[in-house]
Amino acid sequence: MALDGRHRWIARQLCDVYGVANDTAEKAIQKRMDCVSGLFEASGPTTLTWFYQVPEGTAANSFQAGPQLYLGDPQVEKVSNKVVYFQRTNPKGVTEKTVESDLLLGELGDQALDSYRALLTELFLPLLKEQGNWGKSSAENTQEFLQTAAKLSKTLVDAASSTQSDIELALPEKVGAMDLRPAALTKAANDVPTMQAFNDALTSWCKTVELLIQVGCLFPLASNALPFHLLRLVVS
Repeated sequence: MALDGRHRWIARQLCDVYGVANDTAEKAIQKRMDCVSGLFEASGPTTLTWFYQVPEGTAANSFQAGPQLYLGDPQVEKVSNKVVYFQRTNPKGVTEKTVESDLLLGELGDQALDSYRALLTELFLPLLKEQGNWGKSSAENTQEFLQTAAKLSKTLVDAASSTQSDIELALPEKVGAMDLRPAALTKAANDVPTMQAFNDALTSWCKTVELLIQVGCLFPLASNALPFHLLRLVVS
């Protein structure tokens, strides 16, 4: 199957973001033509995620291995460079004429958690605190909202800090197969076995973090790598 205007538009975005040659981007698309073309169809995937980094397992075998441009699985890949995602916003599909309006382009960097923390703590929270008119919201509800936002900021700080050492916090097995749409997440929140699995994971995380603190963080630093789906859970 030959490339059309939609494929070439994606290739141009990848070139702009990663600085790779157009030929490199188009060859990467051709390798996964079925997946990329499926993004344009109503029945296909709604999101595709591109990575430009050394694939996992490659660095251990070759110190001279360079970064590669490839479609990755956001459920398992670790981020060592910024990733680019394309999301279809038109449920009916994407044509060559509508590709720019029907595909959403986004980036997530390896410092995404810290970026979200900075945005919330240094921009949004100060603006919210200075907000004079909260409409019909009572003073009590407003204060509760601001306190919740402050807690989220602290959570992001803690989450970003937890990625500074070469320790992986295991996620519940259910996360890998979980539908991340709002309705599905609401249903999962009311499912006792699912919430118990998350509770057990959180307890395990606390024990791991406490141990890390006790030993004085003597573990070697990693390159801020973390599972992409952990980012999505934190910012959802």
